[in-house]
Amino acid sequence: TGMPVTTDYADAAHGSMRWMQNPEEVLLSVPVADAVTKADVKLLVKPENVRLHIAGEEICDRGLAKEVDPEYSSWMFETEKGVKHVVVTLPKVNRTAMKKNRDWAQLWADGTGDDA
Repeated sequence: TGMPVTTDYADAAHGSMRWMQNPEEVLLSVPVADAVTKADVKLLVKPENVRLHIAGEEICDRGLAKEVDPEYSSWMFETEKGVKHVVVTLPKVNRTAMKKNRDWAQLWADGTGDDA
């Protein structure tokens, strides 16, 4: 999968978390301390909910606007401009063959995390 095609969105509840998307997947990016290790990251993905804890802090535990595939969801560390990030990949469950209809207008089921 290529680079995300949409721009970054600030999530109102968690100013540090960004989300991006392309037709196939949604990406969540959270800046973390360099000391954070794999053991510190706890990710639980359900078809319409994502829960992420990093170093004992709840980053999110919220309903998603659309369905994702928990089986193929994953996360990894990435460094961007010298800052370590946890990047979560959530594959979209696409009910449509039309790519333009695959865009999520918002991240969360409650209507926040949109591009307004």
